[in-house]
Amino acid sequence: MARLSPRQRAWRGRLETALRVTGPVLDVVVGTVERVGRTGASAERWIVRRVPSRDRAPRSSDRKSA
Repeated sequence: MARLSPRQRAWRGRLETALRVTGPVLDVVVGTVERVGRTGASAERWIVRRVPSRDRAPRSSDRKSA
């Protein structure tokens, strides 16, 4: 592997420091998402489906235009 320039070493140090700081926060986020996924809470619970009612008269907006 080639030697790193001083500038590259500085950037490497900055990135490693950023990862050390944000690592624990990201672990908490991932752990929370996993727990929510295991509880069965999915996006499907909050999806509202529009089902046409059979007892109402069709509106003009329900008809297909020719």
